[in-house]
Amino acid sequence: MKVRMRTRYASASRNVAPGMIANVPDAEAKTLVDGGYAEYVKASAVRQVVITSPAVDEWRLISVNGIELDASVLRSLHKHRPPLRTIGDVVDFMADHELIDINGIGAHTAEIIATAIDRIRHADTES
Repeated sequence: MKVRMRTRYASASRNVAPGMIANVPDAEAKTLVDGGYAEYVKASAVRQVVITSPAVDEWRLISVNGIELDASVLRSLHKHRPPLRTIGDVVDFMADHELIDINGIGAHTAEIIATAIDRIRHADTES
């Protein structure tokens, strides 16, 4: 079930930033929503936001090269199939996968990437 996180969410297998959409098991989704940590997302609502509000998602076009990461980590993102070249690519990947699933990215680096994406998304909504 898809939920949009209101707060940072971390479990043994997933790290999701506020505002991001996560695909979680139904029982986990219910727990998150009941606790006020997330809200349910309907697929049609997500499509509508993308279609009607493209300016809101300008942050998605920012290159991952704009995140201060080691060259080896950037290579790992670029070499992944499909390549993760923009913040939007990474966020889409994180909806169904973990960054640590990418060869060359560990838990610490995954947290650095998630934090950087949070910062970029937050800065974009303030401008």
